[in-house]
Amino acid sequence: MAYDKADLEKQALAAIKEHKLVFLSEVVSYLPCSEATFYNHKLGELESIKKAIEQNRINEKVGLRKKWRQSDNPTVQIALYKLVSSEEEAHRLNGSKRELEVVDKTEYDDMTLEELREKRKYFERIASRAGAGEDSEIGSEEE
Repeated sequence: MAYDKADLEKQALAAIKEHKLVFLSEVVSYLPCSEATFYNHKLGELESIKKAIEQNRINEKVGLRKKWRQSDNPTVQIALYKLVSSEEEAHRLNGSKRELEVVDKTEYDDMTLEELREKRKYFERIASRAGAGEDSEIGSEEE
């Protein structure tokens, strides 16, 4: 069966609006054509369809954030905070950022492989203590 691209576009836009679709793959199920026909007509590449889907995504995100702001649920509040926080705030909240000190590479140029392995073990012990939250002075450990 031959389909008119303009008619399929109108039907797709109507379905996107009516059903608040947010994924291109959902659009096909509301059209009278097959998925192959949808892609052969390059409907997924049309700016009108892309914009309609993107607008639904934006509307959905705005709506969710509005609900989350009004919620008393701490889990929802943390999720919202993660979304709107700066990168530094998000890392602090997650406890996920590790600061590494850059060491001058020339310090290690003359070391043997065994000496480098020992140095690595030393730094791994320090990192594991930091990850476990132990308060210890780095300089107090023997190298």
